[in-house]
Amino acid sequence: MALPALSGVAIAPVIGGYVGEKLGWRWVFWITAMVGSLCEAGFLLVFRESYKVKILKKKAERMRRETGNQNFHSMYDSNYASRYQLFTEALVRPTKIVVMSPIVLVISLCFAMVFGYLYLITTTMTQVFEDDYNVSEGTAGLMFLGRAIGSIIGVTVCKMTMDRYVVAKKATPGGMKPEHRLPPMIVGSIYMPAGLLYGWGAQYQLPWIVPVLGTGLVGIGLTLTTISVNSYLADAFSIYAASAVAASVISSCVASALLPMVGPSLYKHLGVGWGNSVLAFTAVAFIPVPVLLMRFGERARNYSKFVVVL
Repeated sequence: MALPALSGVAIAPVIGGYVGEKLGWRWVFWITAMVGSLCEAGFLLVFRESYKVKILKKKAERMRRETGNQNFHSMYDSNYASRYQLFTEALVRPTKIVVMSPIVLVISLCFAMVFGYLYLITTTMTQVFEDDYNVSEGTAGLMFLGRAIGSIIGVTVCKMTMDRYVVAKKATPGGMKPEHRLPPMIVGSIYMPAGLLYGWGAQYQLPWIVPVLGTGLVGIGLTLTTISVNSYLADAFSIYAASAVAASVISSCVASALLPMVGPSLYKHLGVGWGNSVLAFTAVAFIPVPVLLMRFGERARNYSKFVVVL
């Protein structure tokens, strides 16, 4: 599931570059809208509910309707609250989790940084290659394949290592803990700032493969961090996992909208080399986060009202 979402951000500009070059920029939006509509229709037809709280509530409703016995209720019923109250609570809960859980707050900041950088690179990389390497719009789009390959490598590494590590931890006396999902994030937090240094390769017009390899490292770091964090939140917050993930997604969406507006000005005043270095130095500040979460995360979770042991 993570691979299409993360690699798609890199593969789409490859297609979009040639579409924009041959058909015009408007067709980039038209094709995006058409493909998105088809995917949404497929989701509605194929995907089934997987949230166990919702499944059990629907089962209880069906049993009340079929038997006439109104005593059937799910263990997750919130004192039989109205639909409006449940809807309001679902909207407010992500904000509550951010305020009341230091873990989600820190992870939301990490997500904001990671995805803000992702979209800043996406919106500026084409211009960088067109200006510094004198390539066409379509050819510049091909340079995004580096990050796509990096995302594929990141997913493969997670598949080969994280699941085995978790299974091994389950067999130990202490058992598996949510913090055991975080080792890939440690590696990802190092790859991210290292990859951002591709700006110097572009500024000094080194062979095009140099900045492409840098964006590949960014893709690996992004994927390792995203998969690790989402798995951690799902394990740590159980039935509130959707709200915890929503809190981190909201922060990433805000950063993804704001940082690309800063990029052109940043590169104009500092150049691609120092501009990306500033981003890399900021990313370095987040390297200790997964290490600290592995060390103190369990203690912090014990103080959160949103952590439920099932």
